[in-house]
Amino acid sequence: MSRRAHIVNRRRFLAGLGASTLAVPFIKALPSFGAADPSAKRYLILLFTPNGVVRHLMGADPGAAPGSFTLRPWLMPLSDYQQKMVVIDGLANKAAGTGTHGPGMATLWTGVASAGDSQFGNGISIDQAVAAGLKANTKYPSLEFRARSPQDYEGKDTMSRMIYSGGGAPMDPWDDATTAASQLFLGISAGGMPTMPDPAAQRLLEIRKRLFTRVDGELGRLTPKMCAEDAAQLQALRDGFNQLNTQITGMGSGAAVAACAQPTVMGQRTLPQASRDMIELLVMSIACDLTRVASLQYSAARSPAVFDWLGQTVDHHSISHTAPQPFQLGPNAPVTSDPEHPTAQQLMSAATPIKQMTDVNIWYATEIAYLLKRLTDVGVLDQCIICWGNELDNGSNHDHFDQVFVLMGGGAGAVKTNQLVQAGIIADPYTQLASQPHVRAHNDLLVTLAQLMGVSSITKFGDAALNTGAITELFA
Repeated sequence: MSRRAHIVNRRRFLAGLGASTLAVPFIKALPSFGAADPSAKRYLILLFTPNGVVRHLMGADPGAAPGSFTLRPWLMPLSDYQQKMVVIDGLANKAAGTGTHGPGMATLWTGVASAGDSQFGNGISIDQAVAAGLKANTKYPSLEFRARSPQDYEGKDTMSRMIYSGGGAPMDPWDDATTAASQLFLGISAGGMPTMPDPAAQRLLEIRKRLFTRVDGELGRLTPKMCAEDAAQLQALRDGFNQLNTQITGMGSGAAVAACAQPTVMGQRTLPQASRDMIELLVMSIACDLTRVASLQYSAARSPAVFDWLGQTVDHHSISHTAPQPFQLGPNAPVTSDPEHPTAQQLMSAATPIKQMTDVNIWYATEIAYLLKRLTDVGVLDQCIICWGNELDNGSNHDHFDQVFVLMGGGAGAVKTNQLVQAGIIADPYTQLASQPHVRAHNDLLVTLAQLMGVSSITKFGDAALNTGAITELFA
């Protein structure tokens, strides 16, 4: 066999292994129950919505009274939960550099530089690092959910993946609600109690164990034959399979709260239906203590979703590019102003796309408010640390200058809530981030999330040069 044929075959094999992660739902194991102290638990939840913002509509403004703040229009659906929120301003995603949607997605939770829309993230994401640090011994170290729209691409690429077990190793989210409900909650009755072992389920468990043993053996034999880069990716894949194997054989120590029950899902494919399904799956995963770390991704970076139930006919991504860019609202515009405080005259020509973007993002905020309500219903919101982010700052020109992040919950008293935090100096939207070393990178927020979750060993995350330390204003 020629060297070229060997390389091609090797790459096809690696690609096939990546595709084999589609079979992960078949492999995942039964949940378990045990004794634990509910008051000591904290849950980390990462949220994602796509296509950037119109800056003056997203975030919050300081109020008249010291320490007070007023939510901007896109966050108003969350007003009932303002006392359990922190709006974080002044952070830039420096790891994304001058990249667009792809690098923004690949670096959002990893903080490791990535170039190009086709390149997967180059590091582990913060949720996976926290899960490893917690050693919670739940059935699943983490659970990833995705609410897909009918227009979303069904393949696996940089735009559709935000969680990474390691460099170049994206994790596949659950996006089929019916399959997720049947697999994750297998063995849990409608009342939340574990059922008696099912002989058919026990046979399936044995098949899964044998499959893991065979796959791990094959990967182990291949590793010495690979170059260093391929071997590292293969080892990351092997670690992922071994982690699932541990979930199968380990008993876990998670203790369900009283509200734990099999979730009822519609299993249909409109985005509103998918949203409610995935919210219910996530909430019940927490209530049943299947995991302490979870994520919910809406659509994908560069989302092509069409919000037809809001009367729209153009996809979200296209609408985002007709919204005003910063230079249209700033010093080079006909009227001198800035992106945070545009004048009525400046906004007049973009009134239609701004209204469309507002409708879309108010819908997203309304869904997140529903998530908070359901977490409140089952009694765990105050134990959660929920972080909401986006792959872009201004969607119209793909920048990463000043990305608004929103924290919700309380982390069992760890988070100082009900505040607007100016975490750094806001970047100049007319100068590239590489020329603004004084601007704080969002890597510091990722470190802060880990420490709020009790993983104090994480003091830097992502690219080391982008770290300056945890955001102390967030600690209670």
